[in-house]
Amino acid sequence: MKIKILGLFLALIMLAINFPPGDQTAQAVGCALVQGKAYKTSQSKTVFFITQACTKRPFNNPQKFFSYFNHWSDVEVTTLTKLAAVPDDTLGFMPWGANYAPQYGALMKSVNNPRVYFIINNKKSWIQTEAVFTGLGYQYQWIEDASDELIAKYQEGEVINYTDHHPDYSIIKYQHSAPVYQIVPDPNGTNTQYKKHLINETVFLSLGLRFDRIVTIDPSESYADLPVTNQSDTPISQTQVGRLAPITTKILRVEIDGDFNPTALMTAANWSLISTVDQNFAGGKTPSQIGRFTATLDADDHDKNGQTLADRVLRHQIYLTFDSEFQLDRQYSLYFNSGNYRWYDYDGTNGSYRAESHTFPTITFTFGQNEAVSQAIKINQLGYSGVSQKKYAYVGYWLGSNGALTIPAGTTYIINRAADGITVTEGILSSRGFDSQAGENVFQINLNNLSSGRYYLEVSGIGRSVIFNIGGNQFNGLYSVARGLYHQRAGISIGNANSDWTHGICHTQVYKSDALEDWGKDFPASTPKQNLLSLTGGWYDAGDYDRRPVHLTTVAHLLAVQEIFSDKLTDNLFNLPESGNGLPDLLDEALFGLKLFEQLQESDGAIRAGVQASGHPAFSGCEGDTLTYWTYAKNRYASYYFASTAAQAGRLLRDKYHQPAQGQALIDKAAKAFAWADSQTTFGTTSPVTRTDDQKKVELNWVRMSAAGSLFTATGQATYQDIFKSLWHDLKGPTHYNTVHFLWNYTQATSDNTDQTLKTEIINRIIASADQFVGYLDQNKYLTSRGPGYNIAWGSGTTATQYVLPVILAYKFKPEQKYIDTVAVNIDYQLGANPNGKSWITGLGYNSPEFPLHLNSMYDSQSEPVPGLPINGPHYKTYTNGICTPEDYWQCMVYNGFYPNMNSIPALQQYAPWSRMAPMNEFTVWTDMGYTIAAFAFQYAVSGENAPVNQKLGAEDYPIWP
Repeated sequence: MKIKILGLFLALIMLAINFPPGDQTAQAVGCALVQGKAYKTSQSKTVFFITQACTKRPFNNPQKFFSYFNHWSDVEVTTLTKLAAVPDDTLGFMPWGANYAPQYGALMKSVNNPRVYFIINNKKSWIQTEAVFTGLGYQYQWIEDASDELIAKYQEGEVINYTDHHPDYSIIKYQHSAPVYQIVPDPNGTNTQYKKHLINETVFLSLGLRFDRIVTIDPSESYADLPVTNQSDTPISQTQVGRLAPITTKILRVEIDGDFNPTALMTAANWSLISTVDQNFAGGKTPSQIGRFTATLDADDHDKNGQTLADRVLRHQIYLTFDSEFQLDRQYSLYFNSGNYRWYDYDGTNGSYRAESHTFPTITFTFGQNEAVSQAIKINQLGYSGVSQKKYAYVGYWLGSNGALTIPAGTTYIINRAADGITVTEGILSSRGFDSQAGENVFQINLNNLSSGRYYLEVSGIGRSVIFNIGGNQFNGLYSVARGLYHQRAGISIGNANSDWTHGICHTQVYKSDALEDWGKDFPASTPKQNLLSLTGGWYDAGDYDRRPVHLTTVAHLLAVQEIFSDKLTDNLFNLPESGNGLPDLLDEALFGLKLFEQLQESDGAIRAGVQASGHPAFSGCEGDTLTYWTYAKNRYASYYFASTAAQAGRLLRDKYHQPAQGQALIDKAAKAFAWADSQTTFGTTSPVTRTDDQKKVELNWVRMSAAGSLFTATGQATYQDIFKSLWHDLKGPTHYNTVHFLWNYTQATSDNTDQTLKTEIINRIIASADQFVGYLDQNKYLTSRGPGYNIAWGSGTTATQYVLPVILAYKFKPEQKYIDTVAVNIDYQLGANPNGKSWITGLGYNSPEFPLHLNSMYDSQSEPVPGLPINGPHYKTYTNGICTPEDYWQCMVYNGFYPNMNSIPALQQYAPWSRMAPMNEFTVWTDMGYTIAAFAFQYAVSGENAPVNQKLGAEDYPIWP
């Protein structure tokens, strides 16, 4: 590499000698096309730039194009003759143009000059020699080619001719250590350098720095720590008791937790907004209108005397409307002038009041900066797909008791590059109408013409958005949700080598029982403790510790997406204990989920129906759980489902991953489970909820058909195909998102006796199901594939990725853009482009779930929950007269805590953050996690991104945002 880069330096020197900068910028006489313009022909999509020397260079990607021009309309169409008359430039590629904003910490050089510059604080510092370059730990691949105009934007800085220290404002980390620092000069003006700890991503990004330009240095290069004198870099929500965020240029939201007098909060005279730099607020202003939304924050029985209304603590969101507009980048201070109140701290486990009373603190904010950005602008808070052609932001808000935010028709917006604030596009908000489920007037902003990069929006009368990404972060999303499932593993310990969220070995001891499974009930504590099993495998269902047959749904999802994208879903992706074993990590995770049911297989082939306890664990992580666990009796549904997934996993191991013995063993176990289930006549239990015999028959036939199709594909035995055919005749009605995976394995059959007509019919049914969910997108004001008539309950309003499984499977047969777009739009929704402006996945996004019902997170040493958990979100209910009874019932504590009354709150706004409100703050392996992982795996696989090998993200790396 050193030889190559030295050659590059020499080549550039020669280039500078042979073609001095004056020659490059001189106007050529008689050029067939206008220099400095972009051209294409009608016969080709290739766009060329005409240099000042009358040569042409092709743009090889849109990002390079937009570093010179602001819109595709800047491209002029010419004839082949005229274009051919302009000779090809010797350079052969386009350097970055003057519009490019590399962010600080970049390394850049002009194509006309061999000097390499370090870019920081709007200055360019020349790195004098290659020895200095390598001695400072810079990497050759970091150097970006730039136009002279781009280099000229920066002022001259120092000459870097040393290697014993790093330049001021460099970003460093030490070998084998995670914290990231900025080298800063002594504030007192001495020559001493200090290292300043960049405590989180908010601080890092606010400085305009690049994550891919962090230099790793040797511990021998030592800097003293810069003393922390204030918390100005810390987001408002982490330093203020009252959390403030603007909604528009006239409306502020103040969020406060605890024992407050609602009347005082709703009294305008108690509030005052003052600014020393905005004359409209120089003397202080009171709000002209106040609205409120209140929800239950905590209702745990902390005093252990029985849960009563006295245990309920509320979170208030107060909406203050002022007559004058706030100005971007101006500072304001908000005062609340009415007495002392009890503030409440809630961490999802042990809520407590800070003291008997506190006065309300002054909240100072700069409008449009840090967290003082508009909550009415909703975006994907992790990163939009770079390959989707449906990328949108939304504007709208529900103001609690004040109803829907009014947004005038014709409201304009601009989109700015985050690095330098340059406007790249502008437009008018597009109305999507009133969303009754959200209670909002919804407007849309098209982001499709943006090239990869970081941007923010400014909407007239609304304000500024958070920064968002186009492209990037797709693997980090997959990594996080896949490892969310890893943290659900049962019967093992999770140690420091694989996670910062650790625990010891849990729940290996389980007793046998012949009780018919009933997933809605616990085992009686008097159930005999006999026939002890030692179990390792499977996943905890949700926040608690049961393991269910329906978890095989997630096994099936992981195996299907692994089969579709085997080239991208490889080994060493997720830092699992199995990483490096030669098998794809996603396959390893699926096999771990399957492992439990292998161990629950009896000698006759039957599968026992999961694991349940004598009660519900309450106040401990898995290591502290003292409940007794049993496994249910043998069950046909579990046996068929195991047969389907075991045959599928075995086929992949045997035929694709060179594990013939392990694969065939699983196929044999599958056949044995199928044979036992086929020999039985009773239905057993087929669902976590009560079912009639007719419903049980249908559900049993679905898994039987799936198992037959999977075994036929794995073995080629005609008997299984005959069973599949006979069941398909009765089941080929509507295929829903939660049944389509039962068809997958038959579509992979390759034996000579495969009924090709039937196979084609099955493939077409998958495609038809996919197209149905594509078609649902426009029926929702915030684009999502949730179909009409879906209740907003148990994740149906948040886990939008569950609706795209048919789309993912159909892509295997028809790799069309509409399927990429549909998956992307639903991920956008789940990650913040939704009415709540909230990412519903822990650890991902600016505003992610605070207090999920996840006992291992609630009772561990980490302050933040395990990342990658897709929680349920809003759960809609109404009650006669707007009152839930009995009022001290746990759900009633939530619904009666709402203000305004629950019956007037739109369905998608009925959310309260109390962790133990399971319908809102829990999740499950099978209704949320498998679908989410499949969608994120799809989006990563089609993104064109490459994954780092065995990436290890820890607690300090979360939450992740652009």
